[in-house]
Amino acid sequence: MRVVVALIAVFLLASACADEPVAPTPATVPVPTATLQSSPTPPPTATPAPTTPTPAPTATPKLTSTPAPTPTFAPMPVILPTVEVVLETPTPTAAFPQDLDRKLDAISLQAAAIRGLTNRGSFERRLVSSEELRQMLEEDLAEDAEDLEIADRLYSILGIIEPDSSLSDILLDVYSNIVVGLFDTDENALFVLADGDEFTLSNELTVAHEVAHGLQQQYYNIRDIRDGTEDNSDRRRAITALIEGDASLVEIIYRLRVFDDRQRQMHMEESQAADLSAYRAAPALIQRTVAFPYFEGANFAIGMYQLNGDFTAIDQAYDALPESTEQILHPELYGVDSPLEITMPDLTTILGDGWSEVDRDVMGELFLAALLQAILPTGEANQAAAGWGGDSYILLEDDMGSEALVSVSVWDTLEDAEAFSSALMQYFQVVTEAKQWEEQEAGDGASAHRISSGSTAVEVRSEAGQVSLTMAADLDTVDDIVTALIESEGVTVDLESAATSTSQ
Repeated sequence: MRVVVALIAVFLLASACADEPVAPTPATVPVPTATLQSSPTPPPTATPAPTTPTPAPTATPKLTSTPAPTPTFAPMPVILPTVEVVLETPTPTAAFPQDLDRKLDAISLQAAAIRGLTNRGSFERRLVSSEELRQMLEEDLAEDAEDLEIADRLYSILGIIEPDSSLSDILLDVYSNIVVGLFDTDENALFVLADGDEFTLSNELTVAHEVAHGLQQQYYNIRDIRDGTEDNSDRRRAITALIEGDASLVEIIYRLRVFDDRQRQMHMEESQAADLSAYRAAPALIQRTVAFPYFEGANFAIGMYQLNGDFTAIDQAYDALPESTEQILHPELYGVDSPLEITMPDLTTILGDGWSEVDRDVMGELFLAALLQAILPTGEANQAAAGWGGDSYILLEDDMGSEALVSVSVWDTLEDAEAFSSALMQYFQVVTEAKQWEEQEAGDGASAHRISSGSTAVEVRSEAGQVSLTMAADLDTVDDIVTALIESEGVTVDLESAATSTSQ
């Protein structure tokens, strides 16, 4: 399957940045991608032709203080993660400057110089319209239909989307609204959204971002890196944040070094005028997880850059990949605090005939924080999910098509577990619209509460630093699943996994 790295609208990040960037400007994205707005933009200024010596990475504006995630999440242009896409050769958009090829060569040279990597080959470059880009995104989502169907069911049972909604349709609208560029790692082709008859400043940044992805593929084989994380969504998000944060940092430095003050101001105005209505209309969890690689990923990359004043630490990170979104959200934990590996029992053999396992995976700190963000202020949601040590979940289905979810998470301290348990109860009280929780007998040092409304029943149990979430269509089924979990060999937590290296 072919992997494409996309750039989300630079506008998500740019709109939150002033002359001193706080986060990278998103540019392109296919199932993590951003959309480029076609607002009037002055013609591009002269750019060194390919014959001009590759500029040395001198006098790069100093990136001072690594920006910490702000209490309120304000999405801006973003560049989305590498995704598998089936691309048909689009017809290049017409009416572009005759010297565009030379300009693209110059941008590529500048981006490679900033990244400190020599281009080992050439990239095929294609300009596409918004209609063509949407078609590419739609084809990509169709390729991932089976995985999206499972995610759709998970999002529905958790109350993230309505049961009659389609996650695929929501993502298509979001990506079409914010994606502005793609890099196909199989075809070695760079796609840039360009609807107008001018090559804009945002186009220029998108090319720089996507060139960085091309270099990543040449040097680190990002396609295979991401393919190796299919059984752990949280780890996949963390690696995507490294990839996108790296490229977003190239974009930030390009903007500071190559653009003059007037161009930076013009680009800021263009970004602030971008239409992000579809993105902002999406559920909070989808907004947060889509922007995460570009926003927190950029912050992570900036912090790594500041260690030596160059990309050395980022280069090394491809040999010691981040293991969890926790390590991206809290860079000080990278290489120090590995997530605990949790093994869930086979509940289908205990529950009996009629039950089957649909999926098992890891949610991670980012997902849990984004889930809570639907009902809590961003800062409170982030705090409730902090202290995450690891988790695992199983999505089940019976022969009548009724679904159930079992999730077990471990936390750094008893206080962290209680804080998350309390926030989780607040979330499901809002989602189920039930009046109150009923306390259950749970033994010494443990607490268990149940709530139900309509076709949703939930139990939240906290014990010894672990939080268990069980969801089903009714309380009887919840009771059966909880009993099966207790009667099984139980959940196994590999304490030694936390001491392992982040080296892959």
